[in-house]
Amino acid sequence: MKTIEVTRKPSKPQFISEQISNKETSYELIWTLNSETDIKSYSLRIREVDHQLINDDVNQWKHYEIEPKNEDNGSQLPKRKQSFLIENLSKDKSYEIDLLVKNDFGSTRYSTSSIYYVA
Repeated sequence: MKTIEVTRKPSKPQFISEQISNKETSYELIWTLNSETDIKSYSLRIREVDHQLINDDVNQWKHYEIEPKNEDNGSQLPKRKQSFLIENLSKDKSYEIDLLVKNDFGSTRYSTSSIYYVA
């Protein structure tokens, strides 16, 4: 017997921005996801990655609450797209970024961590 799970929770966000920033101290993170209902909140966390350390739990996460843009994008629903400019980053550093999404029906887990480089 095959089981199909039906949920109205948002899908896990997919980062579509470039892995390397073209700005010295900022990075524009862009993502897409699917949600049948309006997004209530985005919770972003970011930390610098030190490739010299085996266990990189030393660097603390910075947290941002992002106001969702629940714009009518016509026939594109349930697909949603949003961006956020992360500022005050260090030049020539790598960052780990996670994103959690909430709507009326629940939330995603933090998205898969990704490494982004500020050149």
